[in-house]
Amino acid sequence: MQSFWNLAAGKAGNEAALEHGLASIYRAGALFLTNYENFVAETGDYAGTEINSPRMLWSIAGNLAMVHRLFMGLSFKVDGIQFQPVIPKAYTGTKTLSNFKYRNAVLVITVRGYGNAIAGITLDGDPLENAFLPGSASGKHRIEIVMSDNDFTEKSINLVPNRFSLPDPHARLADSEIVWDAIPGSGSYNIIRNGNLASRVTDTCFNTSEDSFGEYQVIALDNQGLESFASEPVSVYPGSGHMILEIESFLPRSDKPCTNFSGEGFAETSTTRNRKIVIPAGVDSEGEYLVDFRYSNGTGPWNTDNNCAVRSFYANNDYMGVLVFPQRGTGEWSDWGFSNGIIVSLKEGINLFRVEFSDWNINMDGEINEAMLDYMRLTRIH
Repeated sequence: MQSFWNLAAGKAGNEAALEHGLASIYRAGALFLTNYENFVAETGDYAGTEINSPRMLWSIAGNLAMVHRLFMGLSFKVDGIQFQPVIPKAYTGTKTLSNFKYRNAVLVITVRGYGNAIAGITLDGDPLENAFLPGSASGKHRIEIVMSDNDFTEKSINLVPNRFSLPDPHARLADSEIVWDAIPGSGSYNIIRNGNLASRVTDTCFNTSEDSFGEYQVIALDNQGLESFASEPVSVYPGSGHMILEIESFLPRSDKPCTNFSGEGFAETSTTRNRKIVIPAGVDSEGEYLVDFRYSNGTGPWNTDNNCAVRSFYANNDYMGVLVFPQRGTGEWSDWGFSNGIIVSLKEGINLFRVEFSDWNINMDGEINEAMLDYMRLTRIH
């Protein structure tokens, strides 16, 4: 993200912002001798971040982009390369990029000086018209760029204090009310219903007299109006508006020592067990329904690992999307929650649902891809 910011500063001709942004990258590399993923805004240190990795590919790519796109000025077009170096005065000097392979050409590019204007550019000693190398170039070539040594300091950088959003509320349903604990520092809360702002309140409750489906979230606002993340969704619907289908009615029960499940048991799905699950369900009338699953996944920490169970979901043989079952804590196989929901249009009578581990349902872990399924929930929304 810092690299994108730097590219924008270079394009805008803002030397102060670009110099500050480049320092943000090179300071971290010099101090920590690697390209970390994240940094603490207040200190610039990698220690204290929620998740981090050294030698992070996208951080390395951002670092390299500063050389390629700013110092060398490579701007890739459909029909060739436009050279447009942008170099703050603090980074003046001679820079050479060797053995740069571009289509059928191999380039050695040298840039001298500083500024954001080219004084002269040559290709193998001859002037390069419009500072543009055609994409048809082939073989080995040497490009020499001399900058104008111009300052482009007329624009300033707008540095502002770091600000942090409030913690997200933990909303829950109590009778006909959405309730949550007060968030210190919050003076009001936005109530979101089905993705739209429904109300703003100062209390820590909101009445929901629903005769149809509604999905609610709560957002805390500080005294300057900065919003927190939204709470986990809370679904509200009439008692007759949903159906529970216990997974153990369709699959052999798992013998794993989980507790707090619904019904008489639960079933395991992994890359080797229950890769394909078929669930028939009858509905009284056609309409739109929200389908989700109560599940557990104890394969790792909820905030850092990449062991989400991923499954393809079909309704009446039509592919409807992907179900995601994120990990909920290391060894927390008795901590149950709900997957993402998928909206499906169903016909009156029996409908067939299929949950399947497909070849493309690979997570970032690549090997661990499992969850316990408790039940499928079918909620009418229209």
